Amino acid sequence: MNGTDPRELLQAYLDDELPPAERERVDAALRDEPALREELARLRQAGRLARESAPPPMPAGFTDGLRAGVERAGRGWWEWLLPGPGRSLPPLVWGTVSTAVLAMVLYPVTETPAVRRDLYIELEIPTAFMRRMSSAMEAQPPIPRK
Repeated sequence: MNGTDPRELLQAYLDDELPPAERERVDAALRDEPALREELARLRQAGRLARESAPPPMPAGFTDGLRAGVERAGRGWWEWLLPGPGRSLPPLVWGTVSTAVLAMVLYPVTETPAVRRDLYIELEIPTAFMRRMSSAMEAQPPIPRK
């Protein structure tokens, strides 16, 4: 770490994580460089602001009370989708499932021939056009070059 710029060591200096030799080197640099002292002051202020703006701690027993409330409810958020005793599936689930099944069954039957017909037309027209253009170009005499 001896070749490290003291600016890179300022956060470790603030956190008291530097070995004694490095700490002395940063202290010497702080005595000699006013800009480094200003940067250290800005880092200290940023740390102080971060500590002051931290969210307050949760009240004692908050998570235990939350967990107990969920267990009292006796079901998860997804269970409204599942049938319970004396209930059938909700209409939203029935509609989604039936739409998906119909789409899987009807899509290949209704869409595939149309797609293939369109593909055939798209490929056939340019091919015929290119054949006609090719034969017309062959009939023309070549253009002399200068």
